Amino acid sequence: MKTEILNHANSCGEAECCGLVIGNKTYMPCNNISATPTETFEISPDDWIRAEEKGEITAVVHSHLNGVPILSEADQISQIRTAVDWWLVCDNQIHKFRYIKPLLGREFQHGKTINN
Repeated sequence: MKTEILNHANSCGEAECCGLVIGNKTYMPCNNISATPTETFEISPDDWIRAEEKGEITAVVHSHLNGVPILSEADQISQIRTAVDWWLVCDNQIHKFRYIKPLLGREFQHGKTINN
């Protein structure tokens, strides 16, 4: 799957790549339908539906062309909305950002730091 993701990112040229991880083994490349694909990405609702029909979406993948391996503020907000891990392709590497539910409003469970 790693090779598929990196190849997809490289094939997108100046545009940000985007895709979805289904389960733990399948990467589904998606079309970036953003009006500004060299600056942002947007996964089409049709791609999202197709992915959900194949299984559970466990991660959103996209690339940052500027080589900064951190999620932007907009990425962080979107990660909270999607409630899944986000993977970022930067400098031909995949950086994984695990989704952690916000502390406020989360039920306390003794001995657990992350609610899976």
